[in-house]
Parts: sequence; structure tokens; C-alpha cells
Amino acid sequence: MELKDKTLPGEPIQGNRTRAPLYAPNFFSSFGRPEPCTFCCSPPITGRRWKAIPGKQLAEEIIELKARFGFDMLRFQDANFGVAEKRTKELCQALVDLDADVWWNGTIEIETIMRYKDDLPEESKCHLLWLGAESGKAEMQERIGKNIGIDNIPIAYST
Repeated sequence: MELKDKTLPGEPIQGNRTRAPLYAPNFFSSFGRPEPCTFCCSPPITGRRWKAIPGKQLAEEIIELKARFGFDMLRFQDANFGVAEKRTKELCQALVDLDADVWWNGTIEIETIMRYKDDLPEESKCHLLWLGAESGKAEMQERIGKNIGIDNIPIAYST
């Protein structure tokens, strides 16, 4: 019996869903990392190059995968899913336009999320963004090659 076919006895969880546990596959939609971080293996391996599935195409692929595999949500495991704001916004808008029934989450840097002025990620059923700051100390940020405004960390976490 496949895991997704198992049901829980008793009342449904979340509407009419009775499967347990949540079926949430990992998905890599990009490779590499353009950031100069010194603590990560990606910049030296990829030469700070970054390749990704374009936003609209990614939305279409996600919908196809959801129809095929019936998952509950999708976890983007990219090194920094939100590194290209245009792509992320394109994905979100396409998911909204296509009325996709896909809950998703991914990683995003503090400085990137600070620039979002709309609710598009939430409207596209993004239920969680893992915020990356790596350190709350300016000295450590400099040492590890990050350029995150320390004062923005608590602001980003409260939005």
C-alpha cells in the first residue's frame, strides 16, 4: 500500500482530507547560487552561476505534478528560492491566474522579502517562507559574505 493511500480513522483532517501524514515532496527548481557567501559550498562549485525554471513554466509543471502525484504541498529546496524576484513574482502570479490548488514553501533572504509590497505569495498559496539571515551580528555578516541589514531582520520576521 502506498503511503498516500493510508487514511486516519475518525474525523477528516483539514476539510475532507483523511490521508496522513501530509504528502509534501521536495522540489529543486534551480541550481547554483549567485550570492558570494563564504560559508556555502555552492559559489565555488557553480562559480556563482544560477540556472532556474522560469516562473510561468514552473507553475505549469507544478500543476501537472500535483495532478499526477496528488501531493498536499510542495517544498522548494533551492539554495535560495527567492533569489530572482521577477521569477518568484511570475510564479506566484501564474499560480493565481491558473487557480492552482497547490500549497508551497521555500527560502528567501531578508532583503528580498523586505521588497515585497503585496500579498502575491500568500495569494498563490505560499504558506511559509524560510527567511535567511545567517547571523544577527554585522561583524559575522561581513565575515561570511552576507549583505543583510541587521535592522531589517526583526522587521522581516514581523511581516
